[in-house]
Amino acid sequence: MQKLNRTLLINLDNLQFFKREKNGDIIIETIKWSKLFFNISKQFSDQTLIGYVYSLGQTNKTFGFIPFHFKQAQTIKHFYKLLFGENNAMRDSAAYEDIYGTHIKRACELGVIGLHALQPKGLKQYFAEGKKPDFKKTKVTQKRREDENAYKIREEKAFLKDKGKVILFRTYKTWLVAMITKNKEEMIDYTKEIAIALHSYRANTTTTVAKNLIAKELLIAKSKKNFIDALAEIVKNIQQEHLEAFKELKNRVHLMTSEDFGYFVVLLRFDYAYEERNI
Repeated sequence: MQKLNRTLLINLDNLQFFKREKNGDIIIETIKWSKLFFNISKQFSDQTLIGYVYSLGQTNKTFGFIPFHFKQAQTIKHFYKLLFGENNAMRDSAAYEDIYGTHIKRACELGVIGLHALQPKGLKQYFAEGKKPDFKKTKVTQKRREDENAYKIREEKAFLKDKGKVILFRTYKTWLVAMITKNKEEMIDYTKEIAIALHSYRANTTTTVAKNLIAKELLIAKSKKNFIDALAEIVKNIQQEHLEAFKELKNRVHLMTSEDFGYFVVLLRFDYAYEERNI
């Protein structure tokens, strides 16, 4: 146990959780709770521990005793590795650990700290508003008479912005896959394959109505019925090569719970938007 605690302290120190003053005093710095959660989960990966949550400030607030399901942090990491590879999972961890997690007050209101509480910031709007994400590559070309150094600076900023988009997509997709309760491992490549088929359909149709079926009906459907109705219209004009895939899609959606469908349709919308990087 002593060795375990020492390892945990080293991990927290690497997070800059402790600040050393010149006089030798050590101050505990404020970091986002999700980063702390992910790092503690390395030591208690298969456990649920009870923590007492409170806030010290001008007005002290007490949230009470909350169960922390540390295994579910490892579930996120597991699916991140399956989806995007172990190297990307390690390289992106500092960024995605900061994106995961609702406000601590909201997290405590859920009654337990686990997958639901780890919902990435900014994702809620895609459920409520049916908003389409933008993952298109940030392109930069040198302006006329632009200094080479100035161009390089803009290019580097564009690169970092695009890297942020990629990590955001990966973070969102990982959480959505983890939240699906049944056959989640099958979703690793499935929604991407359907997104590619939808783009193929869109590229080979000339009518605006047909194109709008995807963006304005299918991908923002609030219910399984609305989704299947839009899919039935698409199938009327789908290429033969994608016909069986879309029939299977209809059957899959029909068998989903309403909760799983809610995650699935947002996941499909994200994969569809990400595929636009290749267009």
